[in-house]
Amino acid sequence: MSISGQGKFITFFCAILDGAARRLTYCNAGYNPPILISAQGELRTLDRGEAVLGEFESGSYDQQEIELRPGDHRLYSPTE
Repeated sequence: MSISGQGKFITFFCAILDGAARRLTYCNAGYNPPILISAQGELRTLDRGEAVLGEFESGSYDQQEIELRPGDHRLYSPTE
């Protein structure tokens, strides 16, 4: 059952960068998976995520964590 009424929902992506620890912690709720781009042009898709916000009465939104490698410096977020 939808909690937002009439099929309304939003997608959401949030990330916290810890530069000292070289760590990116993120949570994705139905958003297009962002892409981490290294200095060498290597692409890493942050494809772990959960359902969109507002569609279900209950839900679990787990955070994911990745270790950043030397040269990881751009985060590209494709949108519609």
